[in-house]
Amino acid sequence: MSVLDSEASPEQSTKPTKRSKNDTFEESILKELRESRPVAPTRAPPTNEENGDLHFCKYLAHLMKNMTEKKKLRLQSQFICQVIDSLED
Repeated sequence: MSVLDSEASPEQSTKPTKRSKNDTFEESILKELRESRPVAPTRAPPTNEENGDLHFCKYLAHLMKNMTEKKKLRLQSQFICQVIDSLED
């Protein structure tokens, strides 16, 4: 072994090694957390034409806006019962 080899050896060990961001412990945990999060549901793009059922529901809600909660619930219950009855026929 030469003197030059022994001198070069400490210099090589003191050089910092290049590591990617994902090699660090913190980055790997952050990456795992990001991947484990549920993906937020995306909304359907709004359409220019309004559905007739949606228009009816908005109209009905507008009519019932001044009713008390008790009256609203009773009326909604009656309406739902009638819809279910008509489905069974």
